[in-house]
Amino acid sequence: MKLGEMLDILKTRHTGVSEPAMIKMINRAMNEMARESQILKGSFTFSTVADKRYYDLTTSNGEEIIEVISVDYDGKDIPRLTGRPETRDFS
Repeated sequence: MKLGEMLDILKTRHTGVSEPAMIKMINRAMNEMARESQILKGSFTFSTVADKRYYDLTTSNGEEIIEVISVDYDGKDIPRLTGRPETRDFS
């Protein structure tokens, strides 16, 4: 379905809502569907620091990374931590 068709349907059901507001709602719904279905995937690279465990998961264009599926370092897969680490830090 194209945007114009969606707007036509919405206009008949939500007469008090402006077209720009409807477009925002449609875009929000599409983003939510993409997030929930995990249809959008990407890879990201960032620098690491020795003895630092936590990193900001925001991309260079300001989007938040929702889920980390895998991590590799110097071309080697880093296994997912299962359970609690022996040494904890809160930095």
